[in-house]
Amino acid sequence: MTKVRVCGHRGASAGAPENTLAGIALARALGVARVEVDLRLTRDEKIVLHHDRDLGRTDNGSGAVSRADLAHLQGLDAGAWFAPEFAGQRIPSLGELLAASGDTLLWNLELKTDGDDSPPRKRVLMDTILALTAAATVFPRVLLTSFDHELIRDFLGAARPPLCGFIYGSRAPSAADVASTAAVFSMRHDLVDRDQVARAHDAGKEVHAWTVNDAPTLARMVDLGVDEVISDDPGLMLSLL
Repeated sequence: MTKVRVCGHRGASAGAPENTLAGIALARALGVARVEVDLRLTRDEKIVLHHDRDLGRTDNGSGAVSRADLAHLQGLDAGAWFAPEFAGQRIPSLGELLAASGDTLLWNLELKTDGDDSPPRKRVLMDTILALTAAATVFPRVLLTSFDHELIRDFLGAARPPLCGFIYGSRAPSAADVASTAAVFSMRHDLVDRDQVARAHDAGKEVHAWTVNDAPTLARMVDLGVDEVISDDPGLMLSLL
């Protein structure tokens, strides 16, 4: 197969609990080009790795992440649900993630917002991420993505905009999206077609496909010319490539 880059989804979530430092370590050991994680804002305006709006599926907590303080969240167990050997894994903060990333790993930081996130909280999320990723060793390695396209457009309007991308789960990129300065279209794999890839590439943008976990889907993405696949099982994808 032709080479495409492989990104670990929520770390390497087929082999370790998602959005944990153990999952990040596994993804790094597998040799992925990039790791995708999900970011949410806590009640005390810290940023943590957590996919779901509510606690409980990947930890032993309950209630909304946005209504819990960092100290409470980091007292939860985020690994035992996956396997006994991961008991004691915590919900990391973004700062802890970046500190554990080494000097070469690329990041896809997916920003999670909810309907009850107020504009002031979104501004806090934006300002905090810009501050934490501003370091010269971090900034070039960060890609910010979200289903919240208005939030991404706010980042693109920053004085020093990071690399940004729109996520699509139910529609193709619009003409306005193609004309934007976003660098990446991150698309659910079954939405990707040859015309969309060509249109993105003609506009100088990359196409990243998610979530690619099997050989036939990977082969199709390679044939369509996507630039990167996001996978729960990055080790398998790398072996197939």
